[in-house]
Amino acid sequence: MGFETEEDIDNIGAFKQQVITLLTSLIEGEVDIEIVNLMVNALDFETMKNRMLNVFKRFAEIILDRQNLVVREIPFKKIFDKLQKDSFDTSVAEAFEIYILLHSLADSNSYAEGMLS
Repeated sequence: MGFETEEDIDNIGAFKQQVITLLTSLIEGEVDIEIVNLMVNALDFETMKNRMLNVFKRFAEIILDRQNLVVREIPFKKIFDKLQKDSFDTSVAEAFEIYILLHSLADSNSYAEGMLS
């Protein structure tokens, strides 16, 4: 697609984070089950969970200054030791938003709940 530079990848990531923020804001407050059901039917839960993992992996690679990490092998203690006050100001916030979105949908829809198991 022509998105090859780190800046391109960061810009795409920022756009994806904005989409997640938008979707999350649509279900804040009083639950509109119609909107929840539309989202559940439209979202690919596996893709969303993979995105959450990819965001965390990129965050870990930046914090640890290492490339090609495998998520299940990431040394969490080393990440914890390197965290700074502003460490969560980066794109890792998107992973938290995805988590909130998926679990908010699961609270109101049994299919979504099953997809998180």
